[in-house]
Amino acid sequence: MPKYSCATEDEDSSYESDDGSSYFPAATAQYKLVEYNPPQKISHRSIQIEPVFGGINYFLGSKHNTQRGYIAFKDLCSETKGLTALSGPNWFEEVVRYSRKIIDIVLNNKHGRKGYLATGTYSSARLFSAKSSLQEERRKTKVVLDPVRCDYKESRKKYHFFKSLYPHENSFYMEDQSKDTYRLVLPNIQGSLYGDLPLITDSNEQVKLFLATIKALKDCHSKHIVCLDLNPYNIKYIAPCSEYSLGRSFLIDGGFSNAPGEIIDTEFFRCETEEKLTRRLASCDYIAPECWYIGIAPFASESMDIYSMGKILTKMMSPLSPELIPYLEACCEQEPCKRPTLEELEQWLECLLHLNETYSPLM
Repeated sequence: MPKYSCATEDEDSSYESDDGSSYFPAATAQYKLVEYNPPQKISHRSIQIEPVFGGINYFLGSKHNTQRGYIAFKDLCSETKGLTALSGPNWFEEVVRYSRKIIDIVLNNKHGRKGYLATGTYSSARLFSAKSSLQEERRKTKVVLDPVRCDYKESRKKYHFFKSLYPHENSFYMEDQSKDTYRLVLPNIQGSLYGDLPLITDSNEQVKLFLATIKALKDCHSKHIVCLDLNPYNIKYIAPCSEYSLGRSFLIDGGFSNAPGEIIDTEFFRCETEEKLTRRLASCDYIAPECWYIGIAPFASESMDIYSMGKILTKMMSPLSPELIPYLEACCEQEPCKRPTLEELEQWLECLLHLNETYSPLM
């Protein structure tokens, strides 16, 4: 069987990635998946999604993306929302899922090349494992970042982020501006990406995940770092176990991070026009709305990460525990001053968890 089998409008078939996972397109999506052999395209009516190095190209009628990598993916999500009425209720979700498959499987070199993890707008990540005994393997495994588009500010922020949050892990950074390149080596943080976790249905597990996220952000903020672009693919989770009774979350990336109270100096948040601002607000819904700007850049604030946390967790839990709804809604307030602090949330949720575990019915 090839890596990607054909699925048409009339067939109930699937494609299989090289990690063995299968994906079944919804019948209402009405588009074709073809076996990936460059430069073939994935097309449906007026939309085409084309794999390219470092991201995707998409064409929507006469429109096409001007960004690459994850930014292109987010813009594509925004553009395709309008096709839902035309193409069926699942069209938008299918485009999102399939576009991410393109990025995660094909563009990230998982197809036939061992060790590659991900490719973003600025860099690609691959695993490097030194020869060592099994008990040392975790300590010896590193993530090496190679530039896709060289941005020294972004790479320096990443290095500072990991050195601050994981000081006992070895990180290494070297840049060569004469050759327009750098080498960044980071620890391979354990856990599962939030975006890869199944929906959390148990109310107690929802509280534990909420608390684990709060504690990870508290640690980050205590190092005078605000993430700014917290999303389901730059935070990891280890479920409750003997080592972590409540579970534990770990932040990764940090390329857009800033110190609290300082002007946001990442160009990603700057929008040249109102149209671009509107598009970014729609497609990057995990990012606090006050991060975006046209004229003067805003100051970084811890409340921006609290907004992102609320958005992420709301989509990870179903059905939402009624006890958590007011806390999550408070995190997602449009006005930053109305959002609770991490300390307040932690206190409330620890009390809630204690009550739930104390008075839960015997099984």
